[in-house]
Amino acid sequence: MSLFLAQTDLIQLTGYARKAKQCAQLSIMNIPYRVNVRGEPLVTIAYINGLKAEPIKTGWQSNLMAA
Repeated sequence: MSLFLAQTDLIQLTGYARKAKQCAQLSIMNIPYRVNVRGEPLVTIAYINGLKAEPIKTGWQSNLMAA
């Protein structure tokens, strides 16, 4: 089971087959996505199903610095 929508699902969701057009449409629709190394947008199935996905941590911070 994948965590991300399949390419065919992205085409159906956005109406576009081209990666750049998909990204632009996802931005217009306010759907959060990440781009993989092949330039493909990745949308989590959890977001589409209405579940709150865990936020992506941007960087590591020492517990000593957090105090």
